Amino acid sequence: MKTKIILLLILCFSVISANAQTEAVKIPAEVKPFVEQHTKPITLGSADLNGDGLKDYVLVLERENPTEKDEYDYPKNQRPLLILVRGTGNKLTEAKRNETIVMCSACGGMMGDPFTGVTVGKNTFTVNHSGGSAWRWSADYKFSYSRIDKTWQLVRIEKTSFHAADQNKTLKRHIMTPPKDFGKVDIADFDPSDYDETEKGTFEKVDVGGFNLEIEKAAIAGEAWVKMPTQVVARMIRNFSEIRSRTIEMFAPNSETTDSLIVIVIDDGFLDDSVRGDKHKFELRMNEQGVWKFVSAGKSWRCWEGRGHQDFSLVKCL
Repeated sequence: MKTKIILLLILCFSVISANAQTEAVKIPAEVKPFVEQHTKPITLGSADLNGDGLKDYVLVLERENPTEKDEYDYPKNQRPLLILVRGTGNKLTEAKRNETIVMCSACGGMMGDPFTGVTVGKNTFTVNHSGGSAWRWSADYKFSYSRIDKTWQLVRIEKTSFHAADQNKTLKRHIMTPPKDFGKVDIADFDPSDYDETEKGTFEKVDVGGFNLEIEKAAIAGEAWVKMPTQVVARMIRNFSEIRSRTIEMFAPNSETTDSLIVIVIDDGFLDDSVRGDKHKFELRMNEQGVWKFVSAGKSWRCWEGRGHQDFSLVKCL
């Protein structure tokens, strides 16, 4: 069967998007002492956050030159979130802080800055994000004040996604709430990566050690394919037959460097009466010799209608 291959090479370079962070944030005099040195305020929301009838604030700062980077060379802890409440004498104090909840300015892919703001209300606030490239996504984290524990606790995670090529923009929604999905989670302890079902729940780990050895041998032999990431991925998958279509999305996780790539490969229309297709996610990094090797790999699959789940998952098809 002839295989249809659709290759989407999307290199995510610097993109400017219009959002709340591009506008100057007006800071009241009583909040200015909490704007730390070498930071700038990017969001300020006000409401009665603890039910005492007084106006409080959620303040998000951005560090000018964050030095700590993650595995994709993105800045870590770039945007601390502070909860400011009124104490003795109506004076503001920092009640809680979280360093990880607000995504970095380069973490949104082609859509630019993923942080869209904080929605505040009485006893509650929600941190909002959206981004993506071919796959568009949103991630909202909601916290409410507990009178018993006297802190703000996680009450809802809502994530959505759709593919830009889908004319109907079919929205996939994933919602997590307590106590089914998690217990008490204090705002100070919350880390979004602990609840990333894309990374932790829907990809089965694939061992890349043996194939990296094959890449090393090919590099020593002077074979050219090891310097072309599309060829490296193609050699890893190998199976180009007995499928109706293959979609490849490739993007750089960091807009400031091109030595790291994320590659998503979706095969659809298997000649199988149970499994309809599968989805691979590869992380590659280029070394000083220009050779691409795998950092990690994962796989999930979906079933034909009537034979199990229609979304990509680790659950076996019938």
